[in-house]
Amino acid sequence: MTNRLKTGVIISLICFVLLGAAGILTTVYYVQRALENANTVKITNGTSPAKVVNVSADTSEKLTVAEIAKKVGPAIVSIDVESTGRDFFGRAVSSTGSGSGIIFSEDGYIITNNHVIEGADKVNVKLADGTEYSATLVGRNADKDLAVLKVDAKGLPFAVLGDSDKLNVGEMAVALGDPLGKLSGTVTTGIISATNRELSVGTTTMNLLQTDATVNPGNSGGALCNEYGEVIGVVNSKVSATGVEGLGFAIPINDVKPVITQIIEQGSAAESAGEDSVNDPDSAARSEYRKAA
Repeated sequence: MTNRLKTGVIISLICFVLLGAAGILTTVYYVQRALENANTVKITNGTSPAKVVNVSADTSEKLTVAEIAKKVGPAIVSIDVESTGRDFFGRAVSSTGSGSGIIFSEDGYIITNNHVIEGADKVNVKLADGTEYSATLVGRNADKDLAVLKVDAKGLPFAVLGDSDKLNVGEMAVALGDPLGKLSGTVTTGIISATNRELSVGTTTMNLLQTDATVNPGNSGGALCNEYGEVIGVVNSKVSATGVEGLGFAIPINDVKPVITQIIEQGSAAESAGEDSVNDPDSAARSEYRKAA
């Protein structure tokens, strides 16, 4: 074999190795991208294209409470509801209520609790910047105490939904909402006190996250966030009893995701699951566990 032939063979082998390495690196890149997107929830609304409502956050860096408030705060809304009923004499009477909600898509989809909007004839939403919208009910599920609202807007700030299965007891927890319906933008802090508390809330038994971050009436439907600024729970109840403090609860976000997906896919059909109320004021008053709104 001549030197020229040997050189040609060596060059060919080098090219083959380089091409093989490039192929391996390309495969690794796309596999990694696939894994990164594996936790993305895609939902459809009627004939509309599928849209992503849950984007995994970059959890490489923990945030301060101030940074979490700045990141998530714009996606937390105040909800005011008006309802009409009849008194003992058959006269029409109106009532009002309030709660919180979480924008989870830039085109105006909002998570809240079913008990916040149940029976409402009119639902108004106020953003953190003061902008107000009339909201429509996409659907609800009373057993899960969840509802999805929609406002006609684009380019809204929205919260990142995290992974509640990764929570550990003792991790930081930050609650954001509108306590008393008058204190929008309120931020309270604490820890995750427990990750799987089975509690009776009204007439429904639920497995909830427990936190000592302060929640009050009006916080229902608001966000419970982890130290990366991801929403890992939807606040829905607290223990209200003499001598009891720091016992707030939230629906784990991993339990929320499939419910809101179903609600948006099925629309008003999801309301059929909501005929059994979980917001009976009398039963709530009789229970030591009260909803936060």
